Amino acid sequence: MDRLETMAMFVRVVESGSFSSVAKDLKTTQPTVSKHVADLENWLGAKLLNRSTRNLALTEVGKEYYQRSVKILQDIEDAEDAAASLQTRPKGILRVSTVTAFGSLHLIPHLVEFFKLYPDISLELLLNDQLVDLVQDKVDIAIRVGMLPDSALMAKKLVNCPRITVATPAYCEEHGIPNHPKDLKDHNCITYTGRQRAHIWAYIQHGNLTNFNVSGKFMTNNSAAYKASILQGMGIGNVPMWLVYNEIISGDLVSMLDDYRIPPQPINAVYSPGLHIPLKISCFLDFFSKKMEVFDCDVK
Repeated sequence: MDRLETMAMFVRVVESGSFSSVAKDLKTTQPTVSKHVADLENWLGAKLLNRSTRNLALTEVGKEYYQRSVKILQDIEDAEDAAASLQTRPKGILRVSTVTAFGSLHLIPHLVEFFKLYPDISLELLLNDQLVDLVQDKVDIAIRVGMLPDSALMAKKLVNCPRITVATPAYCEEHGIPNHPKDLKDHNCITYTGRQRAHIWAYIQHGNLTNFNVSGKFMTNNSAAYKASILQGMGIGNVPMWLVYNEIISGDLVSMLDDYRIPPQPINAVYSPGLHIPLKISCFLDFFSKKMEVFDCDVK
């Protein structure tokens, strides 16, 4: 029996005033209980109980040890209750990291609803276009856009988000709409230099992935600036649906080349591995997985 169990047995003996009653409760024998208390005294090098044929009395050392033991055992019980509560009712601070544009467009608008569902969760949102280290930056969840590098992190795919080719109605009216990706060479294509091979746009035709070179007068590594330039009518953009979803719905942007699918962009939530996922993380993942379903378009 370990020291905590022996300590708990000692406390029960003191509170019941009887070795035999403790033995009965624990379904063991009185000599076994007596031996454990004696072992505890030997470990401490001090006598805890004065025994007589009729009663037990705490020594001065025993009184001090009993009081401290009660507090220790209560602290342990409180800690276990707190841990169990966290797994039955989500609460605590959740640190979430993601790229600036995605967080602004698709996390913040849903947080009021999230907090109503989970009033005991507080959320710190870290918006950063650089890759964060979950351990070093003390991040619970990172939502990452694009293919994931190999790592020991756990990952949950939130959505396979389609990419689309878009422009404003005014641009289309003035310059026409390309009927085939090869027609893009005749258009002003805005390029996003935040990804590799920015001037190569890939499309699927006849079941094969084909690359097309594009060019234009404006390029940027900032997704907000990229979106703004498209909305200004500067040219045609190649974007993930999540970036321009609202503008497609409102008609401020129109999609083109829809017969030539673009490989989708996965969006994953990553978190540190462990046997038990904290409930606050599970609730966050489940909630935002449902919110992301509007973008889901897995290529068959």
